[in-house]
Amino acid sequence: TGYDAANCAATSVDRKTVRQCTMACAANYAGTPTVACTSTNGVFSFGGCSRTCTPPSTAGYDFSGCQGAKTTGQCSVTCATGYQGTALDACATAGGTFSVSGCTAKPTCTLPSSATMYDTTSCAATSSSTLNVDQCTVTCATNYAGTATKTCGGNAFSFNGCSYACTLPSTTTGYDVSGCSGSKSTSQCSLSCASGYYGNPSKTCSAAGGTFALSGCSALPTCTTPTTIPAGYTATACDTSSAAKNIQQCSMSCDTSNHYEGTATATCSTNGGTFTFSGCTAKKVCHLFSSTTGYVTTNCAATTSARLREDQCSVTCATGYAGTATDGCIVNTGAFTFSGCARACTLPSTTTGYDVTNCQGTKNSAQCTVSCASGYIGSPSDTCDTAAGTHAFSGCSVAPQCELPTSTTGYITTGCAATTANKLYASQCTMQCDTSAMYEMNTISSGSCGVTCASGYTGTASPSCPSSGAAFTFTGCTSGSVAGGAVRA
Repeated sequence: TGYDAANCAATSVDRKTVRQCTMACAANYAGTPTVACTSTNGVFSFGGCSRTCTPPSTAGYDFSGCQGAKTTGQCSVTCATGYQGTALDACATAGGTFSVSGCTAKPTCTLPSSATMYDTTSCAATSSSTLNVDQCTVTCATNYAGTATKTCGGNAFSFNGCSYACTLPSTTTGYDVSGCSGSKSTSQCSLSCASGYYGNPSKTCSAAGGTFALSGCSALPTCTTPTTIPAGYTATACDTSSAAKNIQQCSMSCDTSNHYEGTATATCSTNGGTFTFSGCTAKKVCHLFSSTTGYVTTNCAATTSARLREDQCSVTCATGYAGTATDGCIVNTGAFTFSGCARACTLPSTTTGYDVTNCQGTKNSAQCTVSCASGYIGSPSDTCDTAAGTHAFSGCSVAPQCELPTSTTGYITTGCAATTANKLYASQCTMQCDTSAMYEMNTISSGSCGVTCASGYTGTASPSCPSSGAAFTFTGCTSGSVAGGAVRA
């Protein structure tokens, strides 16, 4: 039911392939018909066609997206103006009308007994002329601010969103009021403490049309620098010789010229007091570790009695080692840590089976990249066990070569001329699925096979060579299916 099989006259005597069977949707059905034949000598299964209906004249529904004969999937129905809910449609009988449900009339309301904060000019709802929410528009009244909202549950409207609006007071010293200009509600007014002040600013609007009361910000205390600046700090940007300053006006830094590091911080705890400084420490110094194998430390003559800073120590990789040498002084008065140099080797005299193009000269294992040469397979690796020694390669072995098997039914082997006298690697052998009459054609992705299986066989042709001297084995191509009769879905 629902399918026109005029162009698919398949019977148990005269079976057809999917390619030979063309279906269409029957009258009062629509969609994109599909045909499937999943087993040889089986029955067709059909899909894709659904019943079509026309829209009814039911009140409360908007059928503008469902004109003419449509399937349920093609029909878009919504609730009409003045109605609410989720519109549903169903087509139970082919050629019939849709049945719809889910939409109900929106409730209507009167104005509340008190709506002081709201302008209801555009919501003239009365007990004798109630309105639904779509028919009622409210805004915040004069001296009130916000975004007015309304709800209707069936009695009186409920209004929300408006609150007292205030303006700034004449004096706002200590406050940044750039985000609170004009008439604003408390939530619309954004405050922060002005430069030279600190705290948690707050504002209060106690009467509609009044002025904000501001609080929470206090003047920062001011201090002077000590007579002697502590070692490790530079206070040239915090000159208090003529006037005390607050922490926002005082800029400090670590004395890098005398090898101090960190982030300088100035603190002024008491108004009229003296700044205290923190955050700067002398750079760490270290000595050489007992073993520096792999590194040249000529430019890092650090000892336990003459330690050096990290910037005073320079190391390189020693002969027989390669990499980028780095040094670090992690613990003050501790030993330097060196890293980056590893044993370096040269190529061995024999590299058969390996492509060593990217491993020329003296290289450490990380710098040496090898791959299996043509005619070899495996996962290559290299080791350099002795500084200035030779690399040891492993992992690649001779790839097997094969001849064609006795039977190649279902495969085109013109791209694989492998014989007993001329065996080939699997990488030298290209295959295609064979084609013959009376079988369906099935196109497969180029990513899978790169070819199209023609009439007679379908799948992805794949050669493999199990061992050197053996015959290739082929997989992936199977004969196409045909069917007679039909099971319609």
